Formats: sequence, C-alpha cells, structure tokens
Amino acid sequence: MTTGTPGGDSGPQGLDNGDNNFEQGNLDTFELALPNFGSLTKIYIKSDGSGASEGWLLSWLKITDQLTGAWWQFDCNKWLEDGGNLSYELTPTDSGSPS
Repeated sequence: MTTGTPGGDSGPQGLDNGDNNFEQGNLDTFELALPNFGSLTKIYIKSDGSGASEGWLLSWLKITDQLTGAWWQFDCNKWLEDGGNLSYELTPTDSGSPS
C-alpha cells in the first residue's frame, strides 16, 4: 500500500502483522509508521500475487492517524487477484477528525 497526499507519498508499505491475513470474513489491522504529509487524497493498494489463494476481496480500508485522530475510509469492494486486477488507486469515500 502507498498513501498519497498533496505533500508527497509514503512509498510502498507492506501489510503484514504476523497473523494469517486476508482470510475470508476477517478484519485485519496493521500499524505502520508513515510520514505526516497532511490529509490523505488517495491510496494505491496492490497484491503481490503470492500465496496458495492469492486473490482477496477488499471491501474497505480505513486509515487512522494515531497522533491527531483524523481518519479516512476508502471503499473498494473489488477483488485483487491474479488473472484480474492486482492493484487499485482509491480515493477517500469518508473522513473525519475529532471534535
């Protein structure tokens, strides 16, 4: 995953928390240390196509800034799979910040 903002992007970030990730029905949580560029305007999400069942359905993705509490939700509802699309560029479908 790569986050994009008006101030730059994070560069590619792997999503692995040591659990059995991207399994059907799971809600996976990852913690990443990213530079603070301000408000997120897009993300690039990509599958590397590895694993026995490499395809996975991404319903949505939410990013929360742990310092400010600001958050952005990116809806996808698409498969990332070999033989189909392995990557998508997503824009926020919702966002918020603490009052």
